[in-house]
Amino acid sequence: MNVGEIDTFVLLRPMFTMLFVFSLIILILLIVPKTKYYMNGLMVIGSSVMLSVIAAQLLWTEGVLADELGIASDVISILLFAAILGLAILSCILFYVQKKKVTDRK
Repeated sequence: MNVGEIDTFVLLRPMFTMLFVFSLIILILLIVPKTKYYMNGLMVIGSSVMLSVIAAQLLWTEGVLADELGIASDVISILLFAAILGLAILSCILFYVQKKKVTDRK
């Protein structure tokens, strides 16, 4: 270990990355015109809530493990959690805005 180097707990970073990719896929499916008609409210809200809860639990677990091991938590994991939460909220908003436009046209 070099002088000034701090150990960080990064073992859960791949899980955060995977959840971020799943959140991004849901958002892309909402944006692509041919696939947005196959998405319903239960799927969008359910998957967004589920991904957010799993990410929050991972962040909590990472904090507990880092504290027990006496090392720092990973900043990138915190940013990925914020991005997952932001994408989940954006997906829900985008779904209901698109749904409102479709019902207003009828």
